[in-house]
Amino acid sequence: MSSFVEQVHLDISGFAHNVVYYDLKLEQKMADHHHFSFVWQYTASPIIEPSAQAQAIRDYLGREVIFTFKGLNGVKLMAKGVINSLESIDLHGCPAGLHVTGISHTIFLDDMKRSRTFMEQDLETIVKKVLAEGPTDFFNREAIIPTYDPNLDYMPQYNETNFDFLKRLAQRYGQWFYSDGMRMQFGQLKASKTKLINGGSLHHFKIQTLLFSHKESLGGYDYNSAANIKNSSGKTSTGSGDGFATAVGYRQGAVRQPDLEVGAYTAQAPDSSTLAEMVKLQTNGKDAN
Repeated sequence: MSSFVEQVHLDISGFAHNVVYYDLKLEQKMADHHHFSFVWQYTASPIIEPSAQAQAIRDYLGREVIFTFKGLNGVKLMAKGVINSLESIDLHGCPAGLHVTGISHTIFLDDMKRSRTFMEQDLETIVKKVLAEGPTDFFNREAIIPTYDPNLDYMPQYNETNFDFLKRLAQRYGQWFYSDGMRMQFGQLKASKTKLINGGSLHHFKIQTLLFSHKESLGGYDYNSAANIKNSSGKTSTGSGDGFATAVGYRQGAVRQPDLEVGAYTAQAPDSSTLAEMVKLQTNGKDAN
């Protein structure tokens, strides 16, 4: 137990003592908020007055939590979030601690819907402008490196939170979008030398594949040439190429029909080359997921 405590350490802002906890859960996903929960024994007192427990709820709601994970090789990884729910725990009719749940700082991007337009700007510029509206330590500018370079003539954010807007941009242009636990990443994966050891630092390891249709068929209208445009693909022509991705690509016929004639309409592609790039990005994204 002592070695585990040394490996996973919690700090709660405004609480000066060691955080005694159990049943810690931390869920981290790509293009989504991170969520955490744990049971906090915030006092060593054998008897907790209900009024004291109510005061603790008032004191620590909205506080920041920092998680420090120390690997077997001494490397430290950190994550942080904010407490957005506290629930009293009773044992045999007496207060026994608090059940803490919280969310990552990505919640700052989800605070309000917005509508605006970005004109003649590339993806990197747009993303950095949106992220700059968050806390000062929210992202490193060097970590925002989209692989899609062209200027976007017109990009609206319409009744979307900043988080939903960035998520849509990432899906549309085939970019990674996630929090590394401390700061936002957009465009490329963050390099890491962390080594996971099954049975040591990695528990309940399992391999899972998901087979679903990767095909994409899009149509639009080129106003400059006054012509309908169309592009389609049954699956990605590039992709990761690893064994599982190859198997998923090879078995596409098990979950889809070969027909690509009738597809969806998009107003985001003004010409044939843009539409072809859009289909490529969409099939690449499906392969990555």
